[in-house]
Amino acid sequence: MPRKQGIGSGGAGEQVLIVDDDANIGEIIQSALLRVGMEPALVYSPEEALAAFPGRTFDLIISDLKMPGMDGIELITRLKERDPDLAAILMTGYGTTETVVKAFTKGKINYFLSKPFKIDELVSVVGAAIKERLLKLNEQEFRKRLEKEIKHATRELERKNILLQTKQKETEYLNRELQAQNEEIENTKNYLEGLLESSIDGIVDRKSTR
Repeated sequence: MPRKQGIGSGGAGEQVLIVDDDANIGEIIQSALLRVGMEPALVYSPEEALAAFPGRTFDLIISDLKMPGMDGIELITRLKERDPDLAAILMTGYGTTETVVKAFTKGKINYFLSKPFKIDELVSVVGAAIKERLLKLNEQEFRKRLEKEIKHATRELERKNILLQTKQKETEYLNRELQAQNEEIENTKNYLEGLLESSIDGIVDRKSTR
């Protein structure tokens, strides 16, 4: 079957990479996604998909399972090594229970789509996979923001603790100074009182001897 060049849209929708060695199926999927406002790119082999991936960021890959050279599970596994958050849908008309389990465990796909499928089913599954990706990214963003806030609050708390410790040391120093001054005042007072008593006793003694 002659291969036709894939058509991309110029819209601002979700970026989808379609990989299928059957040009007719690939173009049907691409046309359906274009109609719902997505931005699909179509390639016909795993090698083309691997080559296209570094130059463009994709939200979702839709891959056939059976393809020459590399199957869809291996392709998705390799692409997820580059972008762990990439959503993935695996399509096949020859799936077994073992294949499904392998796809979800090794390939970590989001959905498994059995051929033949209806366009409404395709669009629904694609929307669900992209929603899962967005939820995951939002959760990661929330965690990053939370970690940032925790670090900021921790640094601020540490700064205030250092300031408090400095104030406490200053207070302790002032208290020691105040205590020393009080002791000095008390000693001076005692000295003056003793001096006064000695003076009075001297005066009394002199009077008594006259």
